[in-house]
Amino acid sequence: MKYALFLALLFASSFAFADEVKGIVPGDALGWEIDEAVMTLSLGQDSPVKLEIYSPGFDPDDYRAALDGLEELGDEHYQKNGGDTPLAGEFVLENGSTIAEGRYEVAQHRWETLYEGTLERGAYTLRSRFFGLGKNAFVVRVTTPDPEISSLRFAEGVELFDVRSDEWTKAFEAKLPREGVPARYALYDGDGAGELEAKVVLSDGSERPLNVSEDLEWQVWEFREPGTYTVYLRQPKDAYQYSNTVATKTLYPEPIEVEVVDVLGNALDVPTDLTGYSNRTVTLA
Repeated sequence: MKYALFLALLFASSFAFADEVKGIVPGDALGWEIDEAVMTLSLGQDSPVKLEIYSPGFDPDDYRAALDGLEELGDEHYQKNGGDTPLAGEFVLENGSTIAEGRYEVAQHRWETLYEGTLERGAYTLRSRFFGLGKNAFVVRVTTPDPEISSLRFAEGVELFDVRSDEWTKAFEAKLPREGVPARYALYDGDGAGELEAKVVLSDGSERPLNVSEDLEWQVWEFREPGTYTVYLRQPKDAYQYSNTVATKTLYPEPIEVEVVDVLGNALDVPTDLTGYSNRTVTLA
């Protein structure tokens, strides 16, 4: 009995540290340019991993549940009288090939284990898609023995937000060094100024309004000076929608290929060093 208890405690302690992120993914019937939520799981060493998803499917009782004082994650459908279009969520863990996948239909909020086992050191991609005329909100939890060896982040600089308040809500913060400006970010599907407001707070505490995008369109913001930029979003008090789901994206500079040539255009075997982010400098080594 003591040995069994020891094994149980040992197993429990091997999954002692968890990392969680909340995600939102639009349904494929909404016509969004962004049709999936993509996350990256990074492991610094081989490790046992437990990957769980809270509310991987669609909860029909979630929408406006906060008005009754209940938990509201952000699930929403746009079909009158419930509609007859199937709603389903899909999650796939992969690293070149599929490691685990699950499809989840309409159900109440609950935790589901997508994967439990040992993964090798490296980067893994977790993709979430939603099918139907709606959106799905979820929480992903990764549990490992050591918090220093793993991280879970949204990939490719894209993140979705559910704005559901007329109070300013922090969307993201960018700390830009001198070599990192100008930097560009974009907002998708803001539904116009009548449905969303945006502002940026600068390093000195000053703030300025930001333009928002229209339905299914992008609005680009450019920050030209080094410093910290904190972007906030909120709904106007007279907004028509109960909530407004938007996406933000970091616009990375286009790749640069450097070639050293002579006055006749012939390539020279001269090593170069490319530095900087937006304003980049080429140095001949």
